[in-house]
Amino acid sequence: MPVTTHECELKVLPETKVWRYMSIEKYISLLENGALFFCRSDKFSDPFEGSIPKKEAAGRNDLNKRLGGDITKAMRIIQEENNRGIQSLHQRFRRATVVNCWQISNFESDAMWRLYLKDNEGLAVSTTVGKLCDSFENTNLKIGSSKVRYLNYEEDIWYHPVEYPVNSYNMLTPLLHKRKEYSYENEFRLYLHISEALNDERFWENQPNHKGTLVPVDVHTLVEEIILPPTADDSSQKQIEELIRKHCYSFSIRKSALQSTPVY
Repeated sequence: MPVTTHECELKVLPETKVWRYMSIEKYISLLENGALFFCRSDKFSDPFEGSIPKKEAAGRNDLNKRLGGDITKAMRIIQEENNRGIQSLHQRFRRATVVNCWQISNFESDAMWRLYLKDNEGLAVSTTVGKLCDSFENTNLKIGSSKVRYLNYEEDIWYHPVEYPVNSYNMLTPLLHKRKEYSYENEFRLYLHISEALNDERFWENQPNHKGTLVPVDVHTLVEEIILPPTADDSSQKQIEELIRKHCYSFSIRKSALQSTPVY
């Protein structure tokens, strides 16, 4: 099934270039399993992942008050229960949604190398949004995609007449926004909602990996180029080339632009 679309998503052009920095272990997993790992959104290091800006929460509460008007104490309790129900739904939606993250950029990032390179071993996969989405063509899963928008969660709201002209309240919207402190990521994300996990708190306990799931991809379609890390030496390059041959792939490989020799 091709990647689906939703009115809440922030779309980018198919030719937009994206990068994923990964360890050798994750690269081997991609080749051996023919799948990308999608992480539960409640397992990211950012505790605000899937949450809502303060003014959005305040606006939701104010709306309930206005709708209630001069209501009885019993009705007020019901409204408060409704608010708690919405909060619980947001949290369960986080647990039931898995995400795979890429960086939008026309060039590699020194900062991303430093963040994701483990013990100087790893690589980057570069491709386009179009190829990335097309690589899921043969899966029967309903995968969505969106650029991430960055906000001040103390002051901003989701709606913006130009940047985000979406008025409807949707459980998906928090997944597509992050705090502005993470704007350096310039993220494009793929997401998958697992309905069985929404109401089953023990769902992940019974899965091979309780932090997420592997989603099948066509690796040939996915990978446009492999970029070696700035710290790579000849032995590192040979290791990656051997892995590619072992799994019967033939990707273009190049050294990091950060390894180029300066001119004075």
